[in-house]
Amino acid sequence: MNQIIHFSLKEIKKSGLGIKLLKYNNVKVDVRRKSEKSANIELLKKMKLNPLPMGGQKKPKKAKATKTTTVDKLVKEKVKSEPKESKISKLEDLEGMEPKYLKKLTDLGIDTPAKLLDEDFKELSKLITSTQKLVKSWQAQIIGE
Repeated sequence: MNQIIHFSLKEIKKSGLGIKLLKYNNVKVDVRRKSEKSANIELLKKMKLNPLPMGGQKKPKKAKATKTTTVDKLVKEKVKSEPKESKISKLEDLEGMEPKYLKKLTDLGIDTPAKLLDEDFKELSKLITSTQKLVKSWQAQIIGE
């Protein structure tokens, strides 16, 4: 019988892989698990994963209608039209950034505002157990909205 393995953030960090790459390859991540097993770390290192596509494109999802809000559109337009220069130089400077969110973000490898902008707000809000609205507000602050 096959068993599904959910890897912890510590295991992912020690393996040298990124969360985006694992999510792209449908590898299960359990952000609640705090333990780390050397066997899981070795398994992650030996996995043959498809590389992320160039230009930050995401793996196409199955036919699913999505609604984009005006904030989403503005964020995407700003990111495409302007280089990623921001008044915000540290994540700590963002309004609403609590120490617990800061720790979770750094555990995920997101330690700069530019990296926060590159993330999908829906996915990120699930990983750090926050609201989508809060993550969107951080992204809006970074681009100067």
